[in-house]
Amino acid sequence: MTTPVAPHRPHRFARLTGRCLAAALRALAATWRVERHGVAGLARSNGTPLLIGFWHGQYFPLLPLLRGIRGQVFIGEGFRGSLIAAIGEAFGYTPILLPHGQRQQAVERMRAALASPLPCATAFDGPLGPARQVKVSLIRLASEVGATILPVSVSTAHRCVLGWRWDRREIPYPFAKVQLLVGSPLAIPRGLPANELADWQQRVKSSLDEL
Repeated sequence: MTTPVAPHRPHRFARLTGRCLAAALRALAATWRVERHGVAGLARSNGTPLLIGFWHGQYFPLLPLLRGIRGQVFIGEGFRGSLIAAIGEAFGYTPILLPHGQRQQAVERMRAALASPLPCATAFDGPLGPARQVKVSLIRLASEVGATILPVSVSTAHRCVLGWRWDRREIPYPFAKVQLLVGSPLAIPRGLPANELADWQQRVKSSLDEL
């Protein structure tokens, strides 16, 4: 039996700060010269659960670039999570808060979200890394529910890279040419045996890196 997805109630200060950051990000994104490739794949089809995956360092520009896609985003609970959730809500996403240290409850919330009609999205190397390494737990979950993984990335030559962060967060400069890249869907087979998880983990990583 799946646990109902709890409604998100961010801390008041996190909500206010998140709205301010979202406004600044929206203003920055309005200056970008955006090209979109493969975005038709973002629509869920045939009732198959869709899990959109990206690298943690790119979630900042992805928030405005994917605006208009009604989707759910997996985010860890806590003040930082509430802050990110508030930013996401400002762009029209539904945050799914995952409790720290309660793996089974977190998995049940993700499973319930994937069963809904809306696509889900998460950083495949988040929330704490290591950078650009796909979490095997996400492959396992996708196999359990028969989900399709859709890799998404951002490309721009003119960006600020926060090298001191573990994820090397990327923020495109004002007026930069920015490409939103959506890769080929990866249909994860149901009931993958444990010895095949690593192979699919590498396939997903390769797809994200190639973008």
